[in-house]
Amino acid sequence: MGTTVRCVIDDGSGQAELFLENDVAWELLMCTKGQRRRFTNILSNYVDELKYFSGRTATESFATSKAERDQEYYQNELRAVVLDAIPSLRSIVVFAQQFYSTKQKESTSVLTFGKDIHITAKTVPLPNLEAKRVDRVHVRNELKRRLVKFRLTRYR
Repeated sequence: MGTTVRCVIDDGSGQAELFLENDVAWELLMCTKGQRRRFTNILSNYVDELKYFSGRTATESFATSKAERDQEYYQNELRAVVLDAIPSLRSIVVFAQQFYSTKQKESTSVLTFGKDIHITAKTVPLPNLEAKRVDRVHVRNELKRRLVKFRLTRYR
């Protein structure tokens, strides 16, 4: 059973699309083995697919059948796991490799300011990254490592 996480990351200087699969995806979500077994069981026995999209979503239920209500219940369970993982994502490092999809043609977009000003700008597609590993960053250890590295480069 495959697990895929796709997200857009932003480091302040630019954005990239990050893809995580299977064990690496579960590591990003910081799921325990019990949670992973639970979702595997849900997907094996109750629903075909679970999805979570961040952003503003309607909270009202429109489910009309038992199957739709079950799907919504399990979607909400996944949503809770994702939202629980988000605050601690600042203390991880993701090792990834860039991969290239089919050649995309260069495109442009038009920025409009007021009624009369229109600026055409080139748009660059987001780089695609495939995550290979997720590690926890222990802040104290990372600061020590960087301080040692700084001292070594300073006295050369």
